[in-house]
Amino acid sequence: MSPGINGKATAKTRFEADERFHMRLYALTSISSVGWLVQSMHSSLGEPAFFSVAHVVLWLCILTAIVYTGYNAIVLNRELKVAKGGGGSDAVRDADATSPVSPPHGQGKDHAEGQAAGL
Repeated sequence: MSPGINGKATAKTRFEADERFHMRLYALTSISSVGWLVQSMHSSLGEPAFFSVAHVVLWLCILTAIVYTGYNAIVLNRELKVAKGGGGSDAVRDADATSPVSPPHGQGKDHAEGQAAGL
């Protein structure tokens, strides 16, 4: 977190730090849930009721947690990259779509219509 005016963190850096913390927390939860799922399946591997209702429900709950936390970690990571300016092609495409500047000559809507009409 970089200090702002009077040595205090600015609201933007505080927001980015909070989002970075949430992203890391989601990723850590997803990774640890994968470990929990593997451990749970391994420990019940030798049991005769491997596919009992209780085991399957537990595994589905853990799998849901893995997918949810992993997805949120990825989404927050992308948002932080875009906010930082390093979003790659997605950031460029989104910026182009909302840009008030017209495209270079010969690449606009009129040019495409002219091409279709044979002009």
